[in-house]
Amino acid sequence: MELFGLWPAKVTFPGGWIQYSFFFYQSGDVKYFYCSTKVYQTYAAEGLANPRMPFADFACTPFFRRELEAAKQRSTASKQVRKEQETRQAKEEHPTGRLCRFCHRPVKQGPNSPHIHTAFPGVAGKYNYCPAKVFSLYQAEGMTREMTWAEFCQSSFYEAEKRRWAVENGK
Repeated sequence: MELFGLWPAKVTFPGGWIQYSFFFYQSGDVKYFYCSTKVYQTYAAEGLANPRMPFADFACTPFFRRELEAAKQRSTASKQVRKEQETRQAKEEHPTGRLCRFCHRPVKQGPNSPHIHTAFPGVAGKYNYCPAKVFSLYQAEGMTREMTWAEFCQSSFYEAEKRRWAVENGK
C-alpha cells in the first residue's frame, strides 16, 4: 500500500470555517482521493459518525473497500472510454493537402473531384470551380442543385459567374 500526502485544509465561510482532510491513496491500478467530508456525506446514513475522520481510521472501516472498488470501476470505465476515443479518432481519415475554403473538401483535380481548375476566356486569372460555392451564390436566382463543370458551362449562370469573377479580381 502506497500512501501519499495528507492535506488538511481550512475553508472559510461567512458562518465560520470547516476543516477537511484530504488524502491520496494508490495501490496497483487503484488511485483514490480521500476527502473526509465527501465520505461522511456518502456513508453517514450507514453509520459513519466522524465528519473529519483521518484516512488511517477510514482505511480500517468496511466503507474503504467499497470506495476502492468504486474507484477501480471508474478507472476501468474511463480507460475504456479513452480507448474507444482513440480508435474512433484513428478510423477517421482527414483529407491531406489543400482544402477548398468553402466546402472543405480537397482541391485536387481528378476524375472524382468536383473542383475544376480553369480560366474564363477573356478574363485574366485562374478560376477554381467549386459546385457548392456556385450553388450557394446562385440558389436565390433559381439554381436548383450543384452542377458539374460541363453542366455549369451550358447553364445561364456561367455568364453571371464570369462577370462576378472579373469584378472580384478587379480586371
